[in-house]
Amino acid sequence: MLFASRSSRSVPSVTRVILGRTPKVVAPAVAGLVVAVSAVAGQAATAVAPAWPTTTVVVNSARAVTGTVDANATRVTLQQLSSGTWRSVTSAAPTSDGDFSLTVPTWWLGSRQYRVVTDTQQESAATTFAIKPNYTPAGKASEHEFLTTDLSRRNPCQPIGWRLNARQATAGALTDARIAFQKLGQATGFTFRYRGTTSLIPQWEDDPGSYPADTQIVIAWARRGQSSLFSTGDGDAYANPYFMEGYHNADGSPTMRILSAGLVIDSTVHVAAGYGAGITRGDLLLHELGHAMGLDHVGAPAEIMYPIMGRGAARYGKGDLAGLEQVGAKLGCVYDGAGH
Repeated sequence: MLFASRSSRSVPSVTRVILGRTPKVVAPAVAGLVVAVSAVAGQAATAVAPAWPTTTVVVNSARAVTGTVDANATRVTLQQLSSGTWRSVTSAAPTSDGDFSLTVPTWWLGSRQYRVVTDTQQESAATTFAIKPNYTPAGKASEHEFLTTDLSRRNPCQPIGWRLNARQATAGALTDARIAFQKLGQATGFTFRYRGTTSLIPQWEDDPGSYPADTQIVIAWARRGQSSLFSTGDGDAYANPYFMEGYHNADGSPTMRILSAGLVIDSTVHVAAGYGAGITRGDLLLHELGHAMGLDHVGAPAEIMYPIMGRGAARYGKGDLAGLEQVGAKLGCVYDGAGH
């Protein structure tokens, strides 16, 4: 099944920028098998009582959990709860006195649970950490929408490669794109890797095979006659995420996997570089990459996914962050019917 939809984004000023998205969905040859995953049951002989840092911290703050374990322990591990399963994050050998210190990841926004375990079956109680941005997001957490009924996600257990065609862009496009992916990585927990430049210009008919094997997102600036995406409507920028049905999340819930996305921007429409106030390239990139991650437009002006450009500094609102967290790495890997 294929479907296309379009919505416009306009700017109430001298410069008018209309942004759209044209998602595509295909059905797989084999229906997905839903497999439930349950949490690992704790079998701790004794408890470990670590000293946790402040549990609400600003992104990229240096934080560590410390404590002492019994003399027989040779390894202490920090684990994170993901879709009902405890997964190891980092580990270290304790000192001869049993002291340990483990770095708590703070680069990834959102709330998640951690615990400390040892190779001698010691286990701490779970503690919830909330990682906040270095600004106060506007809006409400409920102000987000998704492109599909069944949650559409990329697979966070694989890095997402991206390429840039900035031949027709103004100066600084690569810098702005790198910042956009850094912000998107913080909001989702995904790893994005720059694969270099490309001469490709995304088209409506593109599928995952249209891009190099190491590339899942292509961004290009082009004239309207150079991309069939512009023919789908009157937009000045488009994202065309390509979805496939029949996948499931680590907890067994159904999902559609986003396999690729092309972003094309009208090179004759100029906006300011950077992420400052007003109509900027940073605002445009964050918005279209939101579509590439499965987010739809919202009616709340405080959010990046609001379909009218022109606000304060280009940064995520509470609704944007909540939506990106829902499709992010917190939900675990994406699997097909064979469990791959």
